Amino acid sequence: MMILNRIQAGELSAAEAALLMQVSERHVRRLLATYREEGAAAIAHGNRGRQPAHTIAQEIRDRVLISNPFR
Repeated sequence: MMILNRIQAGELSAAEAALLMQVSERHVRRLLATYREEGAAAIAHGNRGRQPAHTIAQEIRDRVLISNPFR
């Protein structure tokens, strides 16, 4: 966010910010546009707080733990 604020203040260019953030200049422009619309919440990953789609169900995990002789 500090880097995006510096871009908005005119202290940094998108190219300089891209180097600092180690992302492409295009990605910096996308982040900045979203940051301007949504504020700091735009920086968090979109899947934050969600379970992954490939998560193993708790019932299956429990069965595996019960049947594991090395536990």
